[in-house]
Amino acid sequence: SSGINAEYGYTKGQKQISTRERGVIKRSRTNSARSSESGGGGGGGVHQNDQLLDQEHVWLDGQEILEREQQIKKIEDDMVTVADMMREIGYLVHDQGVNIDNIEAHIYETNQNVDEGTSLLGQADRSVQKRRKRKICLTVTFIIILVALILTIVLVQKLQN
Repeated sequence: SSGINAEYGYTKGQKQISTRERGVIKRSRTNSARSSESGGGGGGGVHQNDQLLDQEHVWLDGQEILEREQQIKKIEDDMVTVADMMREIGYLVHDQGVNIDNIEAHIYETNQNVDEGTSLLGQADRSVQKRRKRKICLTVTFIIILVALILTIVLVQKLQN
């Protein structure tokens, strides 16, 4: 938003400068035309030379005015190009902001998934340890029952003999 406001202010300022320059050029043309019109009316070689010099000055002023107009037109075109670039940069910055927000959301989500995964791994580890204890208890119980059974069989055979 501030980039768009800055761009608008910059463009507005450049348009004002361009308008002032055009006014100066128009006044210069008017003054040149008046000086060429006011210079003509008498006879004599000196006056005719002055008139030729005035016409040459008017022609040179006209050339300068044309060059200045071309330069102003080029500056205006450059200003439009710069304004377009600033607008595009504003769009890119906005898009990057959206991308950064998305990345931030993904990082937060990933962090939560890691925490949940750590919790699940802790639960799985405790479950494995309980199963291991049960297996050991069952194995020891089975061995005790087996030893008791073998002893019973051996005692029964000794008693029968």
